[in-house]
Amino acid sequence: MPDSKLPAKSDYSLSFLASLAAFCLISRIPFIFFGYGLDPDTYYLLLAARKIWNTGTYWLSRAPGYPLFEIVCTFLSKGGYWPNSFLITNGMTVLICLFSIYPMVKIFQHFPLNYPRLTLFTFYFIPIIWIQSSCTMDYMWALLFILLSYDSYLDKKYKEGAIFLGIAVGFRITSALMIFPFSLQLLFQEKKLKKILPSIILFGATALLAYSPVIVTYQFSFLRYVPNEFPFYIWGYRTLSELFGLPAFILLLLGLTAFLFTFFHNQRIVYKKKEISWSEELSKTKNFTIVILLLIVVIYLLLFLKLPAETAYLIPAIPFSLILINKLFPKKIFTLFCIFIVLHGVVSFFNIDKATFKNQGRIQCIPFDYGTVFKNELKKRAVYKNAQNLLPIVENLPQKDKIAVIISWYYPVVHFLHLESLEETFIGGSIQALHRKGKKLFFLDGVTQKDITFLQKQGFTLYYLDAAEQPAQLANIDLKKYGKKIQNINSYPVNY
Repeated sequence: MPDSKLPAKSDYSLSFLASLAAFCLISRIPFIFFGYGLDPDTYYLLLAARKIWNTGTYWLSRAPGYPLFEIVCTFLSKGGYWPNSFLITNGMTVLICLFSIYPMVKIFQHFPLNYPRLTLFTFYFIPIIWIQSSCTMDYMWALLFILLSYDSYLDKKYKEGAIFLGIAVGFRITSALMIFPFSLQLLFQEKKLKKILPSIILFGATALLAYSPVIVTYQFSFLRYVPNEFPFYIWGYRTLSELFGLPAFILLLLGLTAFLFTFFHNQRIVYKKKEISWSEELSKTKNFTIVILLLIVVIYLLLFLKLPAETAYLIPAIPFSLILINKLFPKKIFTLFCIFIVLHGVVSFFNIDKATFKNQGRIQCIPFDYGTVFKNELKKRAVYKNAQNLLPIVENLPQKDKIAVIISWYYPVVHFLHLESLEETFIGGSIQALHRKGKKLFFLDGVTQKDITFLQKQGFTLYYLDAAEQPAQLANIDLKKYGKKIQNINSYPVNY
């Protein structure tokens, strides 16, 4: 078990928790309007929900599958038929965020934290948590069941813990990685290897049941799924901007430096005095759980470094990281870290001007800018309105025989918002496209050099949105050579 010395009850008083829940709710409500989220996956989810509702059979929204969330959202949105159903699906994610306060507090009570209220408040206002708890994505749903699972393991309720973790897999398959540190926690608490097996079997059975819609429909093809890869300068900048902000990141480095200096300095003293070694101290109950937390963080950090497609992949590790930072960093550094990481959602400091870097190739710093949460909202609203207006804009382009418009991550948004006017098809049997019914007009997600050559030979006139430029550049394609940019669609209203 972790530390037996629990924080004072007043640290998590009912009045404080009620105030935190109310503040979380109020701070999320303005962001549940204007669509399901900025991430295109939210619209792939609704497209799958429409198919599930219409056919009564399971459809994958995107690999590797998120069956419980896809099914839940199908019923919450009535397959996307409810008008403005994003109010319901986004609102439910907000409620799931509020429900997670309960297991978070229970987990935190196992650790004598410095400034426990600040730590709990900080978690719910880390920018990526703030954003993902007010949109139609699965991260917070999976995290709720991970937290319920770990709390159960800490309380030696291993059956409940295994079931909760299996349910989490149905929301997000990477939740399965938690079985390793959680089983290690069980082993340390029970001191018997045979105690692990029943928990793992129950977890596996629950996870298979939760994931069965994917397995039954697609067999095990989902195991071959690999997300898109991005260069370091893209995902590194994205992680810094969405998760930390520059001041908080600097404080994180300072805290790590201070901890490492203190650790090695104390080791030296212990060695000289021939006192108990740090490894022996680690075997004590109160320190072993720190190793469990560190293992969780390392697992998800390595997963992210291997597949750095989205900063939100790190969300399962964030509450455990916050406990570690609280326990290991000097109090003043930790306090400043919390303040700046929360502020980063509202106002950001010393950002790189991406437009100047893109257009002029030079780095220019913006001292003060919109915070990440507000940037996300402004861009989400711009994308939603652009997707609504795209069809009439394109239909008013100079008439050509055949038009293909490359729209990148607008693809699922445009598809869902114009379901009655567009139909899925393939050009030349291999290029996936949306066809405007009754017209020779097609919308493409992305293209390869081979696709462009084929389209030109078939007499297509190519247009593209600004959103398609970066993905094309990553594929070494200069769209300016092959088509025209649609000028009155601005996908980047802010420096994000």
